[in-house]
Amino acid sequence: MPKREQLCQTNGIAISGNDIYAAGYETISGVNVAKYWKNGVATSLTNGSQSYQGTAIAVMGSDVYVAGYQTLSGFNRFTATYWKNGVANTVTATFSSQLFGVALVCP
Repeated sequence: MPKREQLCQTNGIAISGNDIYAAGYETISGVNVAKYWKNGVATSLTNGSQSYQGTAIAVMGSDVYVAGYQTLSGFNRFTATYWKNGVANTVTATFSSQLFGVALVCP
């Protein structure tokens, strides 16, 4: 996890085998950077140019899924986003949307 002097929040946790995953964000220079941690080692999902948060995480095999959202400036609006293995996908909505959960269905 980040050092104590850094502001961060974890919102979801998953366990796969001996590995522990957590999803959340770290605030860097006033911008929320969506991240997940695997056994305490951070992986950034965004580059810090816009605010994002990770809210939930699930793991299936070698695939890591993180749910979250982007905060749009000025209007308290959000864009739902999920990442699969670090690749972002947005969920379009008419006005505002957020994701707070991930469910995986095994065949």
